Order: sequence, then structure tokens, then C-alpha cells
Amino acid sequence: IYKDNFLLMLIYNNIPLKTYKIGIGQNDSTPSTEFVVGTKAAKPVWYSPKNSEYKGEVIPYGDSRNILGTHWIGLNHQKFSGIGIHGTNSPSSIGTKSSRGCIRLENTDVEELYEILPQGTKVVIN
Repeated sequence: IYKDNFLLMLIYNNIPLKTYKIGIGQNDSTPSTEFVVGTKAAKPVWYSPKNSEYKGEVIPYGDSRNILGTHWIGLNHQKFSGIGIHGTNSPSSIGTKSSRGCIRLENTDVEELYEILPQGTKVVIN
């Protein structure tokens, strides 16, 4: 993931296969480090942060307030939690610094990645 260019590049055996436009975190909230793919979910529920306008509400898939789009790909790291790659209900946020740290993609793009990336895949954010 290249934050400066708002791009996610899918690389296999050092061969770039595809690039996707992304949105990233506001105020440098997307950490530059190495993660691994963890939990994946289709039709994800969003657990809104307690300090958000929804005050920790559990917002189901399909609710217009659910910011995760159609799929969630969780990223595991011993220091950072709650970071993932997900779709969006706000396509205009792609190419901007608009999330709380997650990587946003168009729903069709995250649906494709969801099928490609198995748990344990290395994800490097630069």
C-alpha cells in the first residue's frame, strides 16, 4: 500500500498484478508498517467507536450508517488494532484522507481482493 499515491498494489512473487485506488486515514492515522491478513467478513457489521457520532453502536450490514461497504479484510499487528481493508458507502472518499486509519476501496475492488487474499497474507503499508 502506497499512502502517498493512494494506491494498493497486488504483488505475487515480486510481480505486480493489479493496482487499486484507495482512501486512507486522516491525520496520518494509517500506520506505515507490516501487517498480515486476519479475520475476513462479507456483509460486515460495523462496531462504531465510542468517540464517534454513533457512540459505540453496532451498525448492521445494509444500514446506511455502516461505513464498511460490502467486505472487511482485517489486518493483524501486535501494536495496532482495528485496522483493515474494506469497502465504503462513500465512493467519493477514495483518493482522500478520510478514514480513521483503515484502507478504503470501491466495493467491487474489495470484493475482488477478498476472494484473492487468504488469511496470513503479508500487507505492507508505506
